[in-house]
Amino acid sequence: MSKFLGKLVLCMLPLALTPIWGYLISDGYLNFGGGEKDLLLLLPWLIWSFIYL
Repeated sequence: MSKFLGKLVLCMLPLALTPIWGYLISDGYLNFGGGEKDLLLLLPWLIWSFIYL
């Protein structure tokens, strides 16, 4: 049972990090040189997170 929960948490981790990445990018803590277009980097991350889950 604990192995299952560990795998579940590991699979949900990228999806749980998406709002944190969005906050860091929008407040300027992370700057990839694209201005507001940096937030578009979250779309592939979000899609990949759902596939990984």
